[in-house]
Amino acid sequence: MKSKFTDDGWFLTNDCGCLTEKGELIVQGRLDDVIMKGMNYFHPSWIENIIGGCSGVADVMVVKVPDEALLNGICACYIPLKGSDTDPQDVKNFCRMTFTSHDSNAKTACPKYFLQMVSFPVNKNGKLDRKVLEEKATKLLHLL
Repeated sequence: MKSKFTDDGWFLTNDCGCLTEKGELIVQGRLDDVIMKGMNYFHPSWIENIIGGCSGVADVMVVKVPDEALLNGICACYIPLKGSDTDPQDVKNFCRMTFTSHDSNAKTACPKYFLQMVSFPVNKNGKLDRKVLEEKATKLLHLL
């Protein structure tokens, strides 16, 4: 089994991030969460930040789902704001308008699937469980 520690004692988190010009570390997410779609790689947090700007969306998680041609498809799972009548078609329309106004790589990042959720699964530590949501989305979309 591969060790979770480097030879000099550092714990391997598999997080990815960047340093600002001021030397501040910004953690952007886990490498395990990166979605490979065809020849492109997308981090869910980037897509989630864009979809978070959609009116009527309280929270969003983006997960990979199986795709025979591209290896993975992109599914946006969202929770609507309380009292909002935002439906999956509204979020889809927002994404199509928003992602197509960017460069060609962003167009590729536009989710293919949209699922409205009541809540997101959490693990025993109370953290959002992206893997369980991937499995749930795959089943709901009948992509097994």
